[in-house]
Amino acid sequence: MSLEIRDAVKFQDFMFEELAVPVVFIKECPIFSISGEELGPFEAGQEAELPLWAAQVLEKEGYVEVKKTPELTLQELSKAVWKEERSDTLFPIPLDFYARLRRYLQALKRKVRESPSPDILHELRMAETKAQDLVSCRIQKVIRLALEKEAHPKIVESMAFEERILFNEVHQLVEAWRNTILRSP
Repeated sequence: MSLEIRDAVKFQDFMFEELAVPVVFIKECPIFSISGEELGPFEAGQEAELPLWAAQVLEKEGYVEVKKTPELTLQELSKAVWKEERSDTLFPIPLDFYARLRRYLQALKRKVRESPSPDILHELRMAETKAQDLVSCRIQKVIRLALEKEAHPKIVESMAFEERILFNEVHQLVEAWRNTILRSP
């Protein structure tokens, strides 16, 4: 994997962690600082929006309950695979889909390590299989699009962030090769 793609994936994961999520404070919380910005104090029952990473820290400390997380579910993953396999073109997925997928798989692996059960192990196996199916199906379509002289902007918009990076890398490589081969001597 090229450094550019790896950096792009790390950047996408970072941006995902910065997403604002709604929380409810379940106990009083003193003033605290996030990225140089002071927040609080908060009273029990008060609602706020915090970056995902901060909300998770405060949740572990028992200060907040995260109302809605952008986590992926097996049902959502299965639905995406089902739609993708039945479509000739790329089915639109959110820009942050793969960041959510990575977090989902990591969370399942952590659950298996911490408290293994047949249900969690089954969910992990299903999720890994579905993820592999989705990635394989979509990568074929992205590569096929990258081979075209010009891709329609609407199609590129239906790609996740990581797919756009792959598309651009392959497209540039193919175009450079095509120009070299077809250039008059």
